[in-house]
Amino acid sequence: MSSAAATTLMIQSVSARRVKLQPKILGRDPIPLNDSWPQGFSIDMQAPLDSLWFDGHFSDFQLLPGVAQLDWLIYTLEAIGVKGRFVGFDRLKFTRPLTPGICFKLELNFHIKKQHLLVKFHLFDKQSSFAKGVLLLAEARLEA
Repeated sequence: MSSAAATTLMIQSVSARRVKLQPKILGRDPIPLNDSWPQGFSIDMQAPLDSLWFDGHFSDFQLLPGVAQLDWLIYTLEAIGVKGRFVGFDRLKFTRPLTPGICFKLELNFHIKKQHLLVKFHLFDKQSSFAKGVLLLAEARLEA
């Protein structure tokens, strides 16, 4: 097998594995701000029962690691067309475990500050909050 073919197989394997990591997006509603940039989105989601993120976290009580919640946030932003260069996170709070199969809402609010997009996010359900914080993107754009 050639090096290029091996690389292609590896990329396909990683891509297939990444799909098994992501949440199910059940629906989304834009929160209007203006014609070029919405104020944010309210997105209904579900943590898949078979997400690979739950493997090893933990055998007696599965929960979604904080880093996975941040990955889901970035994945969801990309899925709704928000593109940009990641700069960092601020004011992260993980307040309750997110477990397999749970349905939750992701609210995103956008604010432009000094040529950066601040994405305030909140993961929650009817009971309480799972996580919240701010993601900072440079060179942000909204693609259809």
